[in-house]
Amino acid sequence: MTMLWGGESLHFQTARPGDTPVTLLAPLPVMTVGDTTVSPIKFARVNATADGVNVVVAPVAAKKIRVLGYALVVNAAGTITLQDSQGTPAISGSFPLAVNGGVSYAGSREAPAFETGVGFGFDISNAAGVDTLGHICYVEV
Repeated sequence: MTMLWGGESLHFQTARPGDTPVTLLAPLPVMTVGDTTVSPIKFARVNATADGVNVVVAPVAAKKIRVLGYALVVNAAGTITLQDSQGTPAISGSFPLAVNGGVSYAGSREAPAFETGVGFGFDISNAAGVDTLGHICYVEV
């Protein structure tokens, strides 16, 4: 395999004819495989301390937020709901958690946790007195 630096991109070539070239574009970790662009994986810190709806990822016009994985913990017993910014229906089941309890999902592009509707962000809704902390990884599609 050879690597070629071409100003704004790093191009990998294999030694075998017919293999699909892979190009990484700077400064974002955007990758193309052949003619297909793969969205960069993004990360968001979760610091949902308000009762009710907390915005984790703001809406992106004409895009869905596809959550690949998450790790969330709560500081008090109560229920959290993962939802898009439309609010209903929830995009996952509600999670009733004990004090210092948590929930996680280690997904991938091939096995995402869930996704929002087009043009909606990703929110976490907390029961009264519950704070949710953690992180998510996602792509915009």
